[in-house]
Amino acid sequence: MLIVLSESLRASDLRPNLSRKARDALLNLSTAAYEGTHLLAGSRLLFGDLQQLTELGPIPTGRFKEASVRGAEALSLIATTPAVIRVEPCGSAPNAERYPDNGRVTFHLPLDHFADSSRLGCSHILGEHSRDTYFYIALGEAVATHHKGLRCRLRGADGHGGATSRIFQLHIERDDCVLCIVDSDRSAHEAPLGRTAADVLALCDKALAAHRVALAHVLPCRELENLIPAALILDALPSDPLDEHGIRVRKSESCLGLGDFAELKHLVRLADISEHFRHLTPPKRAELCLRPAVSPALNTVCSLVWSFGMGSERGRT
Repeated sequence: MLIVLSESLRASDLRPNLSRKARDALLNLSTAAYEGTHLLAGSRLLFGDLQQLTELGPIPTGRFKEASVRGAEALSLIATTPAVIRVEPCGSAPNAERYPDNGRVTFHLPLDHFADSSRLGCSHILGEHSRDTYFYIALGEAVATHHKGLRCRLRGADGHGGATSRIFQLHIERDDCVLCIVDSDRSAHEAPLGRTAADVLALCDKALAAHRVALAHVLPCRELENLIPAALILDALPSDPLDEHGIRVRKSESCLGLGDFAELKHLVRLADISEHFRHLTPPKRAELCLRPAVSPALNTVCSLVWSFGMGSERGRT
């Protein structure tokens, strides 16, 4: 994720005689930047202060020096990143700030929150099934091709269908950074949400109230199959022109990728498409999915996944 180091840290915590929790948190943040699990953003002056904290030792200060190369530039990403962590001074009250007009969320967390290294592991992406999760990760990797020096780092989790809300709850309780994306299961725009969607939204509200870095997104269409661009579905079809399934899909091309409430499972084999998509190069994925012609809802999903997976390319694999 994009972790923004607040300027207020300079006057409060980034000075000699660090508290133990502040020291541990800074060590963990430097490791996260080095390993590329998250992207640190902050001013050049702030990163300069970090490099002067000799009590951290030469390795962490060297890692902050490396992170500073992209840290100031990363600040420009805030405006287009739908989910951001902002690190505030030690002892600050945590707060999850949501903006209904554009759907953005800023998680304000005190520096000492990161004294626990487990809170800076890879972010998790949770889909209802492994095929959904693989598809979302591949979307994030496609977005990364448009950001030189950055990459998408996500750990996938399988919701096993009806167990998705329970698994989401487990991630929340572990204090993971977790994004959960589920189908709406609506048969029409005015139809009620499916049970899984309603349950994860309720859990998300509780998580935000408890200042956890957790977010749920319900697709504004029936299911993921409705969002997959027609070009990708056609690209995944068998090359045999006499394949009966391929013939049916090509005849129904006009109803693909519309982001509506049609039942497309009889046409779209998500397992095959997800596997095909995973094996494409990231530039090819971007060519098929990151175009003005695709559904705006798919662009929203891409942005959300990227915001949770954003990390530095300089990190080790």
